[in-house]
Amino acid sequence: MLVIDAVNPTGGAIQANGSATASYATSTTVAVAKTNFTDSPAGLDGSGNVVTRFQSNPTGSTCPAVPGGAGWDAGIAATITAGNDAATLTDAKCYYWNLTATDNAGNSSTLRTAAVFVDTTPPTAITLSVGTATGNVFTTGTTAFYKPGPSGSFAVAITAGGTDAESGVLSTTFPTLTGFTKTGTGPVTYDFTGTPGAAN
Repeated sequence: MLVIDAVNPTGGAIQANGSATASYATSTTVAVAKTNFTDSPAGLDGSGNVVTRFQSNPTGSTCPAVPGGAGWDAGIAATITAGNDAATLTDAKCYYWNLTATDNAGNSSTLRTAAVFVDTTPPTAITLSVGTATGNVFTTGTTAFYKPGPSGSFAVAITAGGTDAESGVLSTTFPTLTGFTKTGTGPVTYDFTGTPGAAN
């Protein structure tokens, strides 16, 4: 019997870090979810479904394009165990994964994940300054003293730290103080009228 089989394996899927687009991972263990390809009529060859992991250095906070971006290595075989890549990955590196299957007639299918930037290092510690007091507020060092009513304000600014050498800083958030109105994103000014919080 002679059977023509020009159909690639079908039904496969692969995704890394739970995202269909480029993402950041804060652990060196990265989730990789896959659904294996199947094939008919020839069936898959003896290699079955093969997962390959690729690695690259980022450029600033960005991974190279997938596929074809400059810097990706040639890839090595990866083992997926309990929904994760079984390898411990390296901090400050980019990764993506291919899922490939070839049938006995030589037809092949490949799918790939988006890039994952592994960044396990938090931003540097922040140093704050408190100043620019008005009204019933006095500041010294990192402390603001205030007397209830009629009004007053003080400013808080980052004087050191709060930087990230790997993926960069996404945002900096100053706290909300009960009874104070917060304006700005850095430096931030806190204003009050009357008796904010539990003032004495």
